[in-house]
Amino acid sequence: MPNEENKYPKPYSRETVIGAKVSPQVRKSLRQLAAEQDRTVSALVKDAVSQYLSNHAR
Repeated sequence: MPNEENKYPKPYSRETVIGAKVSPQVRKSLRQLAAEQDRTVSALVKDAVSQYLSNHAR
C-alpha cells in the first residue's frame, strides 16, 4: 500500500483544484462521455481548458 507521499503520480502532485457550476445536463453529458472514453470527468475538463487556453493564448 502506498504511503501518502507517493499516493499520486508526480504530475498530479502539483495541481490545484478549481470549481465551476454547470447545468445538470452538462454534468450528465460529461459523466456519460467520461464513461464512454474510460476517463474521468476531471481529465475531460483539463483537456478542454488546455485546448481553450491554447486557442485563446495572447
